[in-house]
Amino acid sequence: LSEVVTGNVDRRDELNRERSKFVDTFEAVFFDDREGAWFDLNIRTGERDDDAYPSLAVPLFTECYSSLNNHMMIDVLETLQRKGLLQFPGGVPTSLMKGTNQQWDYPNGWAPINHMIIEGLRKSNHPIMQQKAFEIASKWINRNYQLYQKDKKMWEKYDVAKAYVRAAKGGEYENQAGFGWTNGVILDLMVTYSKRVTVNSADRQTARAPQTGTTPDAQAVTAAEIADLTLGKLVRRSIVRAFSSFLKCHG
Repeated sequence: LSEVVTGNVDRRDELNRERSKFVDTFEAVFFDDREGAWFDLNIRTGERDDDAYPSLAVPLFTECYSSLNNHMMIDVLETLQRKGLLQFPGGVPTSLMKGTNQQWDYPNGWAPINHMIIEGLRKSNHPIMQQKAFEIASKWINRNYQLYQKDKKMWEKYDVAKAYVRAAKGGEYENQAGFGWTNGVILDLMVTYSKRVTVNSADRQTARAPQTGTTPDAQAVTAAEIADLTLGKLVRRSIVRAFSSFLKCHG
């Protein structure tokens, strides 16, 4: 931006050097060669925390690494899988810590975290990782859509661990309907994967044989087909209401 906006090449070079220094430090502190991913650091003990969180793959999204080859990318994906973060039917949970009753722990999944994991894998240009990104996106889109069919609402967070569809619980306040980043993420994912993903209604969440005379294809619709019919309309209404409120406050 320094170069484009102000033509200040010296400032551009300075910022590039600062970024490189930060990335090198970030890697040295948080990257675990044995695990092949980034882990939190306990500043009291100086040791990395072995607890697994989706954040171990977020640097793929932020591109906070000095170099990344195919082997390293696969290591990150394998760590996500080995730690059990990708095994859930509704998306990626915020943590694997059970019984805390906190909103940022299992079994709750949040839109921005799932989006960062999906985009980090998708941008890798590695076919295995891109396929996994699609699988996570499909889970998240379906979980959003199925609960929307039940409640007619988009939620702040979702229970991603249950085979059946249920709103998320826990934390210091009730789950909020709306919801800005949920709407933004679902729209982005539907644009990205509209030609590939299919969505199923909430009453088909449990596996069962197709009814006579139907096929699995007849029981599913593409995300492109629902975008303007359900979620898209809801999001547009939310945006219009927010903009109307803004005009009233600043009129």
